[in-house]
Amino acid sequence: MCPAHRMEHFQVIRKLLDKSKNVVCVSTQLIEAGVDVDFGTVIRYMAGMDSIVQAAGRCNRNGKHHNPSNVYVINPKDENLGALIDISEGKSQAERVFGEFSRNPDLFERDLLSLSAMELYYRYFFHARSREMSYPLKKGSFPREDTLVSLLSKNKLSIAASRRADDPKEESLCLNQSFKTASKVFQTIVSPTRGIIVPYSVRGKDIITNLCGATPIEYQRGTIKRAQRFSINVFSNKLLQMFESNMVKEVQKHSGILYLDERYYSEEVGFQGEPSAGMDILIG
Repeated sequence: MCPAHRMEHFQVIRKLLDKSKNVVCVSTQLIEAGVDVDFGTVIRYMAGMDSIVQAAGRCNRNGKHHNPSNVYVINPKDENLGALIDISEGKSQAERVFGEFSRNPDLFERDLLSLSAMELYYRYFFHARSREMSYPLKKGSFPREDTLVSLLSKNKLSIAASRRADDPKEESLCLNQSFKTASKVFQTIVSPTRGIIVPYSVRGKDIITNLCGATPIEYQRGTIKRAQRFSINVFSNKLLQMFESNMVKEVQKHSGILYLDERYYSEEVGFQGEPSAGMDILIG
């Protein structure tokens, strides 16, 4: 679902929960952060301990249930996490902590969400990814194999290269760090996804219509900004399939701004891989 779509669903869910209605909400992990909803029970797929704790924070969040509320963590047999490296590694290390807890719960104060359990999880997680945490720079984006942490700390490779190239009689540098180079190669978010505007509600459809109109894209900055709330992100391999199936098109030639065919967006569940046949969902 695009952000505008999700927000409207959350409003419906909150109203039903305030009326003490029974609500079943099936969600991706987006519900773990910044969403103030309070359920009587939470069921979550196995993931990193941080994600499990966040999901647990949506269970009896406001203390309305006088009896203890349960959080169930299940481990599906055939879950494909091949493209989600962080989640896959977090799941693996959480399984280690769960195993140690089952063997000796007293080490964790008999609480899977205790401070000692979280400390052990992060120790395992960061050790397993210690090389990645130094942010290695691949050849091609950088003249040699180095790391971002190195460029911003001792920077031995760059200093050695500088000494070979310069007059050894010259005074040593005041600073060893390569701040400018580090800023060029650093990416805040490395995301292999692409944004697509979806025809959710009259507002989303109007945005697409306006962007496809005769007015040049460069004069529609306000419309493009509003389109962010009516956009979804898809992985590059999925986007290629969508192009081949004519599911997405450019609003204007060479604009680089894509929109989704309305047959592939449902008012109930959001983006779907097959043309919508229409469905009715009753909440009550």
